[in-house]
Amino acid sequence: MSTIVRVKPSGKLAKPTPAPIALHGLDVLLPHLFIRLHFFFAHSEAVSDPVEHLKASLADALDFYPPVAGSLRPGTDGKLTVLSDGRGVDFTQQDVPYPYSDVPEGDSESLGPQVELTLDAPVFAVKVTKFSCGTVALCVAMDHWLTDLQGCVDFIATWAKVARGEVVAPSSVPHDWAHAPLRYFTEVDAAPLVAPPSDASSHFPPAPPPGPPAPATQLRYFISDSSLQTLKEDCTPRTNGTGAETNGVSWISSGDALTALLWRASVRCRRGADAGKEKMDMFALSMDGRDRSPGKAMANGQYLGNFIVPATMGLPVDTLLQKSPEALSYIAGTIRKELQQQTKPEVIKARVEFVESKPNLNAGEIVNQFDTMLTNWARFALAGPANDFGWGAPLGFAIGCIKLPTRGIVVMRANGGVLNVLALEEGAAELMKGDEELLKYGKFVSRWVL
Repeated sequence: MSTIVRVKPSGKLAKPTPAPIALHGLDVLLPHLFIRLHFFFAHSEAVSDPVEHLKASLADALDFYPPVAGSLRPGTDGKLTVLSDGRGVDFTQQDVPYPYSDVPEGDSESLGPQVELTLDAPVFAVKVTKFSCGTVALCVAMDHWLTDLQGCVDFIATWAKVARGEVVAPSSVPHDWAHAPLRYFTEVDAAPLVAPPSDASSHFPPAPPPGPPAPATQLRYFISDSSLQTLKEDCTPRTNGTGAETNGVSWISSGDALTALLWRASVRCRRGADAGKEKMDMFALSMDGRDRSPGKAMANGQYLGNFIVPATMGLPVDTLLQKSPEALSYIAGTIRKELQQQTKPEVIKARVEFVESKPNLNAGEIVNQFDTMLTNWARFALAGPANDFGWGAPLGFAIGCIKLPTRGIVVMRANGGVLNVLALEEGAAELMKGDEELLKYGKFVSRWVL
């Protein structure tokens, strides 16, 4: 049996209520969904009542982040707006009579808070489950139209800091809640875009058929830190920047190598299952632009909103299907070259200006132009000390019931390596389980790696 209470800001800071926050075009590039993070903590005697401890610290943390305690509604001009109305956060508590080890795959949808994708509902929700073994699951859901993962992580880190009894520096939280990212790029000169961000309209796939898409099969693929280093070394000797076969790149990151591996495996298995006919595969890599703002003025917790500006690129399917190490190196080099170009502040500014020039963009209109999409969460140490709520860092984390779009990929840190979640058509997923190149570097796992 579970109980639900509404946790509201404590009011200790007595701050003025922020003005209504109109959503930006970047906020609604994705369909309406919730970011879900499930943290798992070992039993500890450091806090006598972890649930009450979490409630009290959450109330204080909401003082620092009034929009998180608010709701999403149409504003006076009809535009979707976040109101810092002190609505509060739905906080669910449940004690279960079985140990955490009995949870299938190490995570389940039932562990997360129940949320509604409706207007005038809370934008953040929490559920805490206490298992008979003493393990505690802290599961949160954040409205993606309010903020992206970086903003969600910033808030959770502030909540954890409050829970540990540490002082929250005013400089570590936003001082302006407006979803107006270009204010950080006023000194950047950018030529206007004359085409969508992919800049390759002739390669756009046809519009999807009417009706809901077929459900994707999600696989979890784990690659250890040592194998990831081997993968990078297998690519690096061929990226010497001396010829066209290297795409002019002299260095790649391990992330470039991993992205190349996953991208071409996805295309290979889809083509093997007759799930793709295009001659080009358009690829989108979700990229947080905060660190690219001049002086990094937008980074370090200064912006609660969406600032994901995808890096986009395309390669011939014939190139992606080549199995040689040289081809893998070429793909990794292409990724590095495009990232070097597309992470420039002037390019980011131009893309944001393009989005702002299209006020009637439908949710997902730009995202749907891509064949393969990858989101890299590996830079977030979600099981690290920043998310210690007073009884130690998490054992690990999972992403709950997030259903990735078909051909979507999420990369995240795991214990001893990187866990990759891949969503494919059923036939392609079956082929991927036996893919020789993927199995050379890693393995498929049934449970979340904590």
